[in-house]
Amino acid sequence: MIKNLLSDIRREDFQTVAKELMNHYCVLKHDSRYDSDLIFRFAEIEFYLYDASEQNVDVKTYSRDCLCGEWFFHSSGVDIAFETVRDGDELIRFGGILIRGVEVYRQDEDGQWVQTGVIGGPKLSMYEMFNHALALPEIVVLPDGLKTDRKIDEPTCRVGIGDDKLPQRFVLADVDWNMPTERVVEVKDGDIYRVKITKVKKLYNPKYKI
Repeated sequence: MIKNLLSDIRREDFQTVAKELMNHYCVLKHDSRYDSDLIFRFAEIEFYLYDASEQNVDVKTYSRDCLCGEWFFHSSGVDIAFETVRDGDELIRFGGILIRGVEVYRQDEDGQWVQTGVIGGPKLSMYEMFNHALALPEIVVLPDGLKTDRKIDEPTCRVGIGDDKLPQRFVLADVDWNMPTERVVEVKDGDIYRVKITKVKKLYNPKYKI
């Protein structure tokens, strides 16, 4: 179904696709730490699309040769890839959606999905979604019982690429970015170095990263 949503995507479709993706889809993985499923709801995403018919527009997009809906890993994180279009050996259209932030959910003893954390930042989001997984996570329809009409802030420019003309970044308006979340942390207790698992806050607010 995700392939239908992303098929032949155009720049003018980004806001509609963001609303659909963030309100109706999530990433599902089986986490070996808990021997249980986790879902990751899209909380902050950025769109990237290179099209040779638009000279010098979105040249920051990482080059890739992908099928629609594939995972594409790169130095900034992970994208949900669009279909690459070729003209002979030349790649004339490619791109994807960078996952910059996610909400984390687990099922409680009654089978209800309960939020257990939030991850801000594209690399941390990638690590959380793909580490401790024996098989690749999948993009699936959001489970029943989770809100599907959450408000999305107005699109803003993408982070850290000197781009002030392409408002292609979307953030859910009601995310609690400071929710304590279980992580592996390194601490120093006097002269003793320790590593432990604990719930911590990570100060992150995408509203300031425009």
